[in-house]
Amino acid sequence: MKKFLIKTCLFFGGAIVLIIGIYFYTDPFKTIYPFELKNISTVNREYLSVELFKKNYAKHRYNSFILCSSRGCGINTYQWKQYLDKEDNQFLFQAWSETIMGTCRKLNYLDSHGVSLKNIIILIDIPSSFVKEQESYKTITIQHYDITGKSKLFYHYNMFLAYLKPSEIFKSIKDKILCNRESVKFDTISNDWNNGNRENYLTPPKQDSLINRDNFSDNIVETLSPPLIDSEKKAFLLDIQRILQKHHSKYKIVITPSYEQTKIHHYDLQELYTIFGQQNVFDFSGKNTISTDKYNFSDINHFDLVAGWEIIETIYGKKNVSNNNATIENLNNN
Repeated sequence: MKKFLIKTCLFFGGAIVLIIGIYFYTDPFKTIYPFELKNISTVNREYLSVELFKKNYAKHRYNSFILCSSRGCGINTYQWKQYLDKEDNQFLFQAWSETIMGTCRKLNYLDSHGVSLKNIIILIDIPSSFVKEQESYKTITIQHYDITGKSKLFYHYNMFLAYLKPSEIFKSIKDKILCNRESVKFDTISNDWNNGNRENYLTPPKQDSLINRDNFSDNIVETLSPPLIDSEKKAFLLDIQRILQKHHSKYKIVITPSYEQTKIHHYDLQELYTIFGQQNVFDFSGKNTISTDKYNFSDINHFDLVAGWEIIETIYGKKNVSNNNATIENLNNN
């Protein structure tokens, strides 16, 4: 019996050491060792955004930020730059499945480090921006330790827990051996999620005919979201407004369009108007000329660069988007 216990302990102990060794050797989420700009895994987009900001800030002194979820992939900052002052430097501060709490934390992080917040665009997704924040072992949503204020050890502990799935372990080995973890193209200065080619950013994009939209329906019916802003979410929104006021920021709050045409509840929209000022809030939710055109979406969750271009032009007063027989008008031509 004693020998059996010793063998069992040795077996499991060896297995644990092996798994830990594989984790550190393969660095499956690219969060252990310093990353190279030319070869980035985007398993955790927030980690990349924070690390790239830290790496570049001393040189580029960013003062203009777009804070967003993956839907922000449809907007690039070089297009936005046309509406900013020549000396402004812009950065896409993006996190997958971003929530209003995550946005609030990032603004507090920037504020606490003395970063100027001259120009700000905040993208709000309905309903995901207001989902209940939970500690998650999903690698795409674990927040960077500099943003949460928690220890680096706690962050890597959660990453390691997320790794403890046979599928992740075998995938990390395969990716290391075959070097086939998909690398993505992004701008190593602005963090734009595009083709990394800034020369093309100032030309209006064309609709991508290569995207298969056969599964997209032309008969989507607009639905109304239930109220989502409770006292906790309102507190985050008020803290965001406090920081924006402190920096005298020129800001735009953009409620993003969705293929599913989910309309923000009038209660929530009124709350946003009250907190940020109606002239600073732009509602693209529900049924409008962007959301009713399936060619404005790369998939059912994300609008593409064509729609992003239209959003930027609208919020800066260059274009109007028809929305439920009303018009989204820019009342703030900053």
